[in-house]
Amino acid sequence: MPTVPRDENATPLQIVPSYEPLAKTYVSTSTGLASATNITLNSSTKLIEVSALGAPVFVRFSSTASSSNYSRFVQPGTTRHFWLPLGTTVVSVIQETATAGVVVLEF
Repeated sequence: MPTVPRDENATPLQIVPSYEPLAKTYVSTSTGLASATNITLNSSTKLIEVSALGAPVFVRFSSTASSSNYSRFVQPGTTRHFWLPLGTTVVSVIQETATAGVVVLEF
């Protein structure tokens, strides 16, 4: 069972804010990510949550992600959180293999 991150006083840390995401993007596994999908971010977005569905997903903190040009890699069936570099206005996602889907939440 995964453990929850804790601070120096052993108090559980919350990874994502308790409020609703600023924006949500979903690309289904039936549609897939055969080409790069660029997501224009809300101007207040500082953190993204990326969930890879069905297959691995490449994430780029800019436009036009590819298997040779990406910032992060998310394994299938996992969710990752990424603080965005200052000035990031678009995130791009693309599948490693066919039938990948993705959910991106902006905080």
